[in-house]
Amino acid sequence: ISGTLTGLNEIDAGVGKLEINLNEFINNYNFYIEKGIGDIYINGEEVYNQYNSGTGINRININGGIGRIDINTLN
Repeated sequence: ISGTLTGLNEIDAGVGKLEINLNEFINNYNFYIEKGIGDIYINGEEVYNQYNSGTGINRININGGIGRIDINTLN
């Protein structure tokens, strides 16, 4: 997925790899992460369950299952 996400976003990933490339800076987002067996990385840094970042006006809730999720934002 490549683009911009605004407002409240729910991503429920089951099995497999997911890559999200956001066309915004990380401080525009607030991430809430829950994961299963897979790994989740935001801009190359691994994040863990209950990870909550930032105060951006756009919220992304991610529920990861099995597989890797990579989230990249503008630096």
